[in-house]
Amino acid sequence: MQLPSILSFAVLAATTVHARCYAEKGIDEAYWQKGDARARAKEACAGVFAGSYSGSGTDGGHRSTCVAAMPPPPNYGDRTQHYVFEVSHVGDGDRVIKTSECEDGLIKEINGCDYGGDSSYTNWRYKSDPNAGNCPS
Repeated sequence: MQLPSILSFAVLAATTVHARCYAEKGIDEAYWQKGDARARAKEACAGVFAGSYSGSGTDGGHRSTCVAAMPPPPNYGDRTQHYVFEVSHVGDGDRVIKTSECEDGLIKEINGCDYGGDSSYTNWRYKSDPNAGNCPS
C-alpha cells in the first residue's frame, strides 16, 4: 500500500466511530416520506440542536426531540407517525454545532436507513428513528 492510501484509510477510520441501521420494524415504522423526514430534521437542527454543547453524553452534551410526521399518504389510512431525532457530543470539552453540520448528520441517517439508524463521528452522534403513533407524552 502506498503512503497516500494508508493516510486516507487512517483518516477515514478515525472519522467514523460507528454506524448502524436499525432492523426492519414493519411498514408503520419505516419512513413513509423521506422528504418529510428531511424537512423535520432541518427544523429540529435549527430549533433544537444547533448551538453550544458542554461536556459529552447526558452531561450537557445530548439533546433529543420528538417530531410529528406529516399525515401519511391516503393508501396508509389513518396511521400516524413520529420521528425521534437525537444529537450528542461525543468528543472532549465544549463544542458548537452549526445547523448545516447537524442537518448533514441527521439526513445521512434518513437517506441511508429505511428504519432509522445512528452514526458517530469524531465529535458527534446522530440518531434518526421513525416510529408508529404519536410522540410519547
